[in-house]
Amino acid sequence: MARRKLIDCFVSVVVPLGRDDLDVKSFIRETGRILNGNYTNFEIILVLGVPTGEVLRQARELVRTEPCLRVIRLSRWYGLETTVFAGLDAAIGDYTVVLLPQMDSPRLVAPVVENLRKEAEIVRGVSKLPLKLASWARAGSCLFHWYVKHYLGFDVPRNSTYLLGLNRRVVNALARTKTRYRHVRYLSAQLGFESEDFVYEPNPAGFPQTGLLDSINLALEIAISFSSHPLRFLSWLGLSGASLNLLYGIYVIGIFLFKKNIEEGWTTLSLQISGLFFLVFLILTILSEYVGRILEEVRDQPSYHVIEEFSSSVSIADENRRNVLKKS
Repeated sequence: MARRKLIDCFVSVVVPLGRDDLDVKSFIRETGRILNGNYTNFEIILVLGVPTGEVLRQARELVRTEPCLRVIRLSRWYGLETTVFAGLDAAIGDYTVVLLPQMDSPRLVAPVVENLRKEAEIVRGVSKLPLKLASWARAGSCLFHWYVKHYLGFDVPRNSTYLLGLNRRVVNALARTKTRYRHVRYLSAQLGFESEDFVYEPNPAGFPQTGLLDSINLALEIAISFSSHPLRFLSWLGLSGASLNLLYGIYVIGIFLFKKNIEEGWTTLSLQISGLFFLVFLILTILSEYVGRILEEVRDQPSYHVIEEFSSSVSIADENRRNVLKKS
């Protein structure tokens, strides 16, 4: 039986791992079979956020048998978002797909790449069914998505997962961002490229779960990293406090001028307190504005450290393909 014609493009699949209890071998092998049967060139980038254990042992065995597999071993667990970005930084394909092994099937690669080859520059995975979240997490998610849409200026769909498809332009744009906290779903939405929602049925039990404090910290981190809106809110709050104290100072002077039998020392004490608080709020207002500018301009710290990288002996599926002309 003749093999069907392969699509002439280079596809990168990023597989971030933060757990040591997954069957990585079967997932990687199925992904490789799908890529090898559909595209002329491909690579699988396995990013190990857990640098030791069973997953590392499986990864070392896989590179001896599976072609076009690259393994990036981080020094520690930096979080899922940073682990995904470590894979995106290393991806060289025309199209890049991010898959979570505990949640997404390798069979999703083909339809996601097909959407990217048509018009979309970003394909965002959206669960057809509500994700399994605690009641407080569901309520907090609704509130946070509303805040992101109305105050941060971009829209991330409800029930969005970590399934992502990105073309080369988007990956390059993400790689140029210098912020330390690079939350891929929100940053890709903020870039403004043409996006498309890909509705599918993931394994809902595989969605990463976070505790209450971690969720609050994550929400604050995203809000502060992607906008100076929280600082601007504090600026307006500080300016309002300064204005109220200024009005109170005027009120104290009016009482002193037009009212008799004022308690001795009341005017002086009130003016001192209102004047000091006026200066405090004014200083806080100015500092908030400057901190906001610093936050936007000074973001040049490494997000992660790679302690090891190893790959298969076969790194290119189509060894005859060249990206240079033979004749000038």
